Amino acid sequence: MPQGVPIDEDTVARFEALYLLSGNAAACGRKLGISASTAAGIAARLSKDPLFKKAREELRAQYLDELVMQRQRIAHLAATRAMRKTADTYEGITGPTVVDNRPAYMRIVLDAEKNAHALAKLEVAAHEQNGPAVIINLSGGAELEADEGQVEVKDKPN
Repeated sequence: MPQGVPIDEDTVARFEALYLLSGNAAACGRKLGISASTAAGIAARLSKDPLFKKAREELRAQYLDELVMQRQRIAHLAATRAMRKTADTYEGITGPTVVDNRPAYMRIVLDAEKNAHALAKLEVAAHEQNGPAVIINLSGGAELEADEGQVEVKDKPN
């Protein structure tokens, strides 16, 4: 868009929708034909809006677990393929072709591990911003017993 031309509300709404999903103001601006500085300004305004923050957190929470599970499945498959003793052999027109993708599979596994560490750091930082964890200790007439990740409350024998 030319400099000094106001942006219509429809473009701002489309920017908000794209920015909600991607979190990348520059890419959203390029896609809509908005300058990088204008896109950064709109993104800064949106980041201060509590409703937008809440929507972004809900969206992230909704899809984050699914993405982590997909990454784990891919990393497991890549690790299985990387640990093979032989390379893949394909029968081509001119004869057999040997393709050794094991190094690429190992890179996938290592990238998945790096992503897992980065996610853990982000989650720790988010918890630190929210304050320390609250621990509740129960005592008295009930006894807590952990069984395979489940917590049951049982009455204490007299």
